[in-house]
Order: sequence, then C-alpha cells, then structure tokens
Amino acid sequence: MPFQWYNSAALHQSTQMDGLAVKWIAAVATMVSLFVPALSPGAEEATTPSDATQTEAAATAGAAPQSPQTEEHPPSSRPLEPEPAETHYMLGEQRLRSGDLIGAVEEFREATRLQPDRIEQRLSLGTALYQMGDLEGAIDAYRALLRRQPDLAMGHLSLATAYLVKQDWADARDALTAALRLQPDLTQAHYALGMVRYRLGDRGGAIEAFREALNQKPDFADAHYHLGLLLQASHQEADAVQEFYIAALAGLPKAQYFLGSAHASGRGVARDLPVAIHWWFLAADQDVGQAKEALSQLRQSAVIKGKRAANDAKAVQQAFADFRKEMWKAYPELTAQPDQSLGDALLKDGHVDDAIPVLLREAYALSPAAELVLETLYEQGLEGSLSPNDPRILEYFRTTSEEGLPGPRLIMARFYVRGQGVPEDLKKAKALLKGNPKEEAKALLREISTKQQNHHNTEKSQPNASP
Repeated sequence: MPFQWYNSAALHQSTQMDGLAVKWIAAVATMVSLFVPALSPGAEEATTPSDATQTEAAATAGAAPQSPQTEEHPPSSRPLEPEPAETHYMLGEQRLRSGDLIGAVEEFREATRLQPDRIEQRLSLGTALYQMGDLEGAIDAYRALLRRQPDLAMGHLSLATAYLVKQDWADARDALTAALRLQPDLTQAHYALGMVRYRLGDRGGAIEAFREALNQKPDFADAHYHLGLLLQASHQEADAVQEFYIAALAGLPKAQYFLGSAHASGRGVARDLPVAIHWWFLAADQDVGQAKEALSQLRQSAVIKGKRAANDAKAVQQAFADFRKEMWKAYPELTAQPDQSLGDALLKDGHVDDAIPVLLREAYALSPAAELVLETLYEQGLEGSLSPNDPRILEYFRTTSEEGLPGPRLIMARFYVRGQGVPEDLKKAKALLKGNPKEEAKALLREISTKQQNHHNTEKSQPNASP
C-alpha cells in the first residue's frame, strides 16, 4: 500500500480557517485608515499596505480604526481662533494620541454635543471607544454617525470592524455589504467579507468575495491563500494548488506548507516529494509547526526501522538526496563532488556565514556528510569564525535525537556524558544509548558507569553534616 505523504491536518481546511479566526476578526481594521484622510482637507494621503504580510501583522496587533487627521495650517497663515467644538475635538485627538482614552472620549463627546453634525468627531469618538474595548459604545457611535450620513462608506467600514471584533458575523456582513455598495473598489472589504461569509457557512459567497478582492489586487497573497483553502475544501484541488502557489511565492508560510502537502500527496498536482520537501523547509523556516512535523515524519520514516516498508524508506531517502542536489544550483560557482556536502564546500571556499545554515539544512535533509561536519564544528568551533558548542548545531542534534535518529542519539549522548554545551546528565545519556550496538555506544556506557562510581565514592567519602 503506497505511503500517503501528507499530514492529516492538511485534509481539514475548515479547521485551519477556524484556527485563524483570531487574526481575521481584526483584519478589516486597517481598511478604515485608508479613507479617513478624505474627510479632512490637507491631510496626508494614506497608503494601502504594500503586501499581505503587513495586513496580517496589523491584524495580529489588533489594529483599531483610525481617527481623522487634523488640518495643519501653513506657517505663513494666521488661523482664526477655533470654535469651542473644534477646541474639544483637537484636545480629544491629542489625548487619543497620548493614550488617554478616557479623556479623549470626554472631549469627543463634548465636541459632538456642541456640534452634532460634524463627522470627524463622531468617528473619533467611535475610535476612542473601540480602543478602550467598549465595543457596544463604539457601535452606538458609528450608528449615530450613519443615521446622519448613511452614504459614508468609511462609517460602514468602521462599524464592520467593531462587529468583526465582537464576532457578530451577520451584522459585520451587512455593514461590509453596505460599504461595498457605496464604494465597490474597497479591496480589503471584499477580503473581510470573504472571511465573514465563511464564518456564516456561505462557502460559495466567501469564494466569490475572495475572487473579487483578487480582481482588484491580483498580488493579494492572503486572499490567494484563503481562497485556496476554500477551493481545497470544495474538492477543487487543482485550482487550490494554483492559489497556494501564488501565495507561497509571495512568502506566505501557511501557503508554502499546503503547497508542499499537495505535492507530497499528489492532490491537484503531480506527486513530487523533493518539491514538497522544498516548500516544507521554507514554511518550517518561518516556524510553521505542521511543516516541521511533516519533515520530522519523513526523516523518521526514512531512517528508523519498522516505521515504513523498505521501499517507502528508500523513496524518502532518495527524495531528500534529490532535494540536497537541488541546493547546489544556488551556488553555480561551486562544483559538486561525490558525497561532499555543499556546506562543507562553502566552508572550504571561505563562506562561513552561508555554510552553517546550509549545513544545517542538509543535515535536516539526512546528509551524513553535513552531520559529520556539524559534529566537528560543534566540538571544535572554527577559529575566528565560530565558537564551540554553537546553539544552532546543538538544536539540530537535540531535535533529531528526540525524533529517534540513531546517529544524533549517539552524538547527543556523548554531549550529555561529557557536558559539552549542556549540563552533564548521565541518565539522559543512558536513555539515548539504550539498544545501540555500536562500539562507541558501549564505550560511552562504560564511561557512564565509571563516572557514576566516582560520584558515589565522592559522596561516600564526604563527612556527614553536623546536626
């Protein structure tokens, strides 16, 4: 029976989307800042985030709707004394910027009482309440604004943001729909509408919204990724792969993971395990736990007896070898030698900074040659370039020994026996050496026995403490 090279998590896209809900619910908040300056003549022009990474970062930080910018007078002009409402509004903006949210709310409320028809101060009141965490108060402020100016797209966007954070998906959908009816070119609003429709169980509507966002912004990586998840959940694997591919090329780590899973399983694309390994490594570099686990499972299936059938193990070993061979193409000035590590070649060429990450990548891809070089570098260092006991190298041996790989288990046991970069721990060392028939393992066990006897004799010879 052929081995299925994909993690079961890759087959449950809806679960993945649920897990991202925390990031989604605030993602629309950045949209508001794109339209606020239009209310205030002379304000600086707002710019759309340059890529999806900025959008996700703003979402993770819980970005709030922005208050409108106040007009700056040129040095040559002498403005008239502001009206009382304007004074309270300006004080509110100052307090909002300084973090005095309670004071800002008070000033904005007074400005609104004195001048109820002014849009900026009502929007700022909603912003201050939102940032205080008073979602109901913010919603009331935005609704009051929209009662006076129902055709203000920005007001509907601000209201949608509060509903999103509240996870009131139906009202968020209605507010986003209203904003888009007034201003159909709001890319982020289409994207947020896709998220909301998914949460409401409207998969088809979510796909439509993501596609509309991409019609307006074809390089919107997050939209490509989430569209890919929905297409995959709808069993449109080939179309999903295309979306993952665009997002993966843009550097989106989750898309890289799912693209790797597609290549590993042959779902929607030709099965190609070396390509899967490539994408999983890229995702793992950005700390995607599923990608790390997928690579770990592959290493174990290739090396540990009994994990998989012999033919499957050989297929994985060959896939890792093919991946390592592809790594040489990034350094055309170097000539590959039989059984030589690319990282070792870089070391000998004087490129130490490049060599260590490459050696680690090769070792994680089951290169015995790279592992041997790393072992030497860890113990001896490299004069003027690398200190002994490098923590990156230690992490490699620790990780792969915990996976059960025989070579790293033996090496890590030696580190524990001799306290090389780790506290001496004879118990851990013995556990790592259990069942290892190699002569070095037997020698280390004898060394452990001697150390334990010496510790016992030392404790026995010490005088008893006085009562």
